[in-house]
Amino acid sequence: GSAESNYSQPSSESLDDPSEREPGVTKPRDQTRSANEALERCKTKPVAFAVRTNIDYVPSPDDICPIPKHAIGFKIKEFLHIKDKFDNDWWIGRSVKVDAQLGFIPSPSKLEKIRIQSNRKNKPMATPLLSSSRIKASTQSLDILDQSIGQQLQNEIAEAGGGNDDGDNNSITKSKLNISGKDKRKPFFKKAVNITPYDVVPNMRPVVLVGPSLKGYDVTDMMQKAVFDYLKHRYEGRIIITRVTADISLAKRGLLNNPSKIALMERGSGGRATGIKEVHDEIERIFE
Repeated sequence: GSAESNYSQPSSESLDDPSEREPGVTKPRDQTRSANEALERCKTKPVAFAVRTNIDYVPSPDDICPIPKHAIGFKIKEFLHIKDKFDNDWWIGRSVKVDAQLGFIPSPSKLEKIRIQSNRKNKPMATPLLSSSRIKASTQSLDILDQSIGQQLQNEIAEAGGGNDDGDNNSITKSKLNISGKDKRKPFFKKAVNITPYDVVPNMRPVVLVGPSLKGYDVTDMMQKAVFDYLKHRYEGRIIITRVTADISLAKRGLLNNPSKIALMERGSGGRATGIKEVHDEIERIFE
């Protein structure tokens, strides 16, 4: 009898279970909780990779950040340190700035979704049917516009010295039509430029100190030693000082990233090609 009563009547614990009462509320709460936990874990995690931004991003409530008001905005050509991937839409990271806080950074796929949503919002809505009074007002405004355009054409004809000559009038009108036709054709031939929102860059970028140029002099050595000592103490545990012996002025991005150019230079002048190879090896050593 007691067993039947237990099965027939739900317990008070099951009635008090919030997951059964509010199934739609617990999911956002669980997501916020997991987002907070992930954010806390990332405080002690190393930087996974760094990116440079190619677009501006201003956070909006419509973006549905895992934790409200924790989305990180940025401007073009800023640097971001990414520590972890929260989901397909959001990364966890921070701006490379003094005292910048950890937060959520939109992934490239999320930025594409935001762009599509923005385009949909900006599309013009269907125009409602005009009343007779609005049609009349619109017609009057069009008449005024036609008159002003006609007057402008007459002024241009007079300035061109055409007077009342029909040939000049027609030529100017045709030229204006041709210009408008060209303008209409321009967008058709324009290529759509796809800009990636982020470029992956090294996690740490070297600070290069150039000068003074008097090598081997005691004054030069003293000045450099003072600078290096200050940097060692100021950024203790976070800085590596290395001496560069190659001529890094040869380190042009287009040249170093194009093996065919290096091969051509090797055939032309062996000395310069050797210098470029040394620069390439030196840069690899610095970033390692």
